[in-house]
Amino acid sequence: MELVCDFLDVSKNSSGQGYVIPKRYGELHKNVGKEPIQSKITAWQQLLSKKEVKAFEPVAHEKLLSEGYEVVNHNKSNPKMQQFFGIK
Repeated sequence: MELVCDFLDVSKNSSGQGYVIPKRYGELHKNVGKEPIQSKITAWQQLLSKKEVKAFEPVAHEKLLSEGYEVVNHNKSNPKMQQFFGIK
């Protein structure tokens, strides 16, 4: 775990319990643990290209369906890609 934290530039806080996220990444984590922002729920449809969605869905297919998301391309899971990304 220490190697991963070093790679990500994440360090333990002074009490030794938990980790400190560098300020430059703070914006990425500000909404973690909060309720979904309703206006952003479908933002991916404008932000991701069709090619990006087509690449992402086979990796996260099962998780998307289990969380109630609609898959656009109806691609089935790709176990090799899931394994590559550490999902299975």
